[in-house]
Amino acid sequence: SNNDQIGRIFGSSDFNGTHFVSFGEAQTLLYLKVSLSDFLTVFCARTRFWFFERRPGYALAVAAVVAMGSSTLFSLFWPFKDHAANAVNKHAYMGPLSDSKYGVVVTWAFCIGFFLVQDAFKVVTYYLLTLLTPEVEDRIQDRRMQAMMGQGVAALDRE
Repeated sequence: SNNDQIGRIFGSSDFNGTHFVSFGEAQTLLYLKVSLSDFLTVFCARTRFWFFERRPGYALAVAAVVAMGSSTLFSLFWPFKDHAANAVNKHAYMGPLSDSKYGVVVTWAFCIGFFLVQDAFKVVTYYLLTLLTPEVEDRIQDRRMQAMMGQGVAALDRE
């Protein structure tokens, strides 16, 4: 059945349609989703055009790899123990997704998919704003040209 497929995706051994992940694992999946989507939004917000039209700086690229990589590893292995957890309520606290590896893959795919949708909406929105307010776009282009000329003048001054 369809519920069995969802259970297989999230790595559950309970295929009766009730719980595919524990509450603690669901919290960990949400932690991973927020960590990934928040950092991907930084790449989307850096430019008015497609995110791939401007290469990120090395510091941002390293920060992205470290932050998203560590979030993924924390989600898989969650080394933090909650002292209030006991045999009765241990599934109420965030826990590792080591039994739900496909949940991590699905979360990554979900975040990347919606990141691409978000970037497309951003490009379309800026395009529509440009059509509605061409005078503002002209001022932005003028400032951009002045900044580029200013950089050229500063380079000549250094020589």
